[in-house]
Amino acid sequence: MSFYFPLSSVLRVREAAEQREERLLTEINSEIDVVNQSIEEITSKISQTESARPSASDVLQTAFHVQAWYGEIETLSESRKELLRRIEQLKALRSKQMLVYRNARKNRQVLDSIRDASFAEFETQADRREQRTMDDQHSAQRFRKYTS
Repeated sequence: MSFYFPLSSVLRVREAAEQREERLLTEINSEIDVVNQSIEEITSKISQTESARPSASDVLQTAFHVQAWYGEIETLSESRKELLRRIEQLKALRSKQMLVYRNARKNRQVLDSIRDASFAEFETQADRREQRTMDDQHSAQRFRKYTS
């Protein structure tokens, strides 16, 4: 007789749910990494742009160039602020998703422990049946030996 766990379909559903939540958590973490990399790139561009700014002692620049330079710095700074806001949103989403994932994992682990306990009980019963069969065979052989 083989082991049968009556809640195996529920366990499979919970395992799938846990995997789905883990995948979502991984996607959020990946997006956080991408946004962090974008922030680093923008910060680098800002510092490069500021270092390339013409100094006052250089040849007088036209107002157009100065305005373009300030516009570029402002645009980059605005982009950086938006990315920082996005990071905060993603971190909040990651916190929520972590709770959902932990809950899904806990639910799966409960069924896993029930299955493990059921399997251990099944093995114990199987061992007892096997021992009983062996004892019966031994008793039968002994009885035949004495009766012959």
